Amino acid sequence: MKISPQYLAGVADSDGSFTYGKKWSGQRGKHYFAGQFQITWKKTPESVDFFEALVEKYGGSYFGDKTTKTYNRNGTDIIKYCATGEAVVKICKDVLPYLILKPERAQIVLDGAKLKEGNWGVKGKPQHIWDEEDRLYQLMKQQHGKEKTCYSLGR
Repeated sequence: MKISPQYLAGVADSDGSFTYGKKWSGQRGKHYFAGQFQITWKKTPESVDFFEALVEKYGGSYFGDKTTKTYNRNGTDIIKYCATGEAVVKICKDVLPYLILKPERAQIVLDGAKLKEGNWGVKGKPQHIWDEEDRLYQLMKQQHGKEKTCYSLGR
């Protein structure tokens, strides 16, 4: 199965989630920032094929399980695809020109990834890098829920 950037952008705008979050590292005893792209769909043979094609093209991983009523009222089997690191960067670069509803979120993820290019490591990361990561994190928090706005394409 071939996945075009345009098609993936449509999926990302409708069902995808770009996040730039603060995570805790128990090994280091500090938090760190990371970008992520995720899609959650009903588990069907077609959705499994699509997620396998995503993993083959971009990397990342997918998993599926039986949800509880906490997550899905009717207990439908779901499947989730998740990309982090280099995989999320590849996806963002491919879909960014075609996103309509979530280009700001994808750009924040890309900007955060650029900060990691210095290979700073937790102990040696300069304060201005921590500050910029936190600024991007705050921007992403402001974006939360904005994709629910209805847009008219002027037809």
